Amino acid sequence: EEEGELEELGTHCCRWMNCGTVYEQKDELVRHIEKTHVDQRKAEDFTCFWMGCPRSLKPFNARYKLLIHMRVHSGEKPNKCTFEGCKKAFSRLENLKIHLRSHTGEKPYLCQHPGCHKAFSNSSDRAKHQRTHLETKPYTCQVPGCAKRYTDPSSLRKHVKSHSSKEQQLRKKMRSATRDALTDCLTISPLQTSLSPLARAENNPNPSPG
Repeated sequence: EEEGELEELGTHCCRWMNCGTVYEQKDELVRHIEKTHVDQRKAEDFTCFWMGCPRSLKPFNARYKLLIHMRVHSGEKPNKCTFEGCKKAFSRLENLKIHLRSHTGEKPYLCQHPGCHKAFSNSSDRAKHQRTHLETKPYTCQVPGCAKRYTDPSSLRKHVKSHSSKEQQLRKKMRSATRDALTDCLTISPLQTSLSPLARAENNPNPSPG
């Protein structure tokens, strides 16, 4: 779920090709992008020229699609949660609708598997759940010696993290054992002085009769 705070501090720089204009307010940057860059595009040429954009100059087929896309770069999130005390805001209206269900408890997406009555607030969560009804588990753990399989990638990611945690604990134990072994090796035991027969006789003035 895409989310963010309503207010963000700092300067906002336009990284459109050959631009670099800087604004103090995000709203100013948003207006600049729309008026200077998007509105100046020729008809049917709706290409994002933002430096580093992963679309790699692949054009959109409509002006409004380019405008919505530019929110990814500008950070604009005009769709604000209306619930009191909640400061979440979203760039896409659909994401706001999904978020609002966390307040209302609405779950309109019912599991389509026969006999299952679970419901979800969004379609992606329902899709993940419905895979649990299938016998196939396409997401396999790649750690050597582990044969775990999962129905969705998020479950696999959580599982892989458990491997990392166990590995860190094992390394910590090995470091501790190595440190203890080195300590034992470096410990200097007091030398036992070997006494001569004459010294032993002097230390024992009352020898037992032979």
